[in-house]
Amino acid sequence: MRFVLVVAALAGCAPTRALAPLEPGQGAFTASLGGPFVEVYGGPLPLPVTSVGYVRGIDGKLNVHGALYPTNLALFGVFGFDLGASYQLFEPQGARPRLMADVTAYTFFGNLAKGEPKGGLRIFPDLQFIASWPVGAKRTHLVPYVGVDQFTEFFPTPHWNPSLVLGNEFRLGKRVGLQLEGKWIAPWVDTDPFVTHWYGASSHGAFSAQLGLTVYAGGGAP
Repeated sequence: MRFVLVVAALAGCAPTRALAPLEPGQGAFTASLGGPFVEVYGGPLPLPVTSVGYVRGIDGKLNVHGALYPTNLALFGVFGFDLGASYQLFEPQGARPRLMADVTAYTFFGNLAKGEPKGGLRIFPDLQFIASWPVGAKRTHLVPYVGVDQFTEFFPTPHWNPSLVLGNEFRLGKRVGLQLEGKWIAPWVDTDPFVTHWYGASSHGAFSAQLGLTVYAGGGAP
């Protein structure tokens, strides 16, 4: 898979799942739509990348999660899934936000693009740190958040692709969270030489927008 595909189509696969720890044994189902902005008929449109996944709480601080990416297969001929875990480093207290760390391994294989390098198995480690501020009454509050995302490629050549993350989860009652997230992927990468036109700041990096839905089971939204 080409570097441009990795940066623009994979690094923004799903909104962050490191917002809050679930209760022990609690589960949540996730789905998302969106991706990096590319030029379509002369204007910017986000790639329609989808994900479906599941999150489970372990001990009140640790979550484990996984997801599949159906449209990566349809658009690029690339089958993908991820497995990861997030951990609460600090609880929110006053003006201090909740701080979560997340480690995820994205796995992709296959490639229908012509030319070298040929498609094959790729595993991309990803590290996130997310600060979030719960606002309002429990179960019906907003959760604005900011963070950094370090998406890494080791093969065929090493690349470190950081992203800046900004988003919010709107809690719609006890069971449902609606998430809107933006990213600036690989801000220093000059995208002018790429055949596909990616929208970034002064032709650097790629802006991404995603809409996520979380349905909480068990104890409801944290």
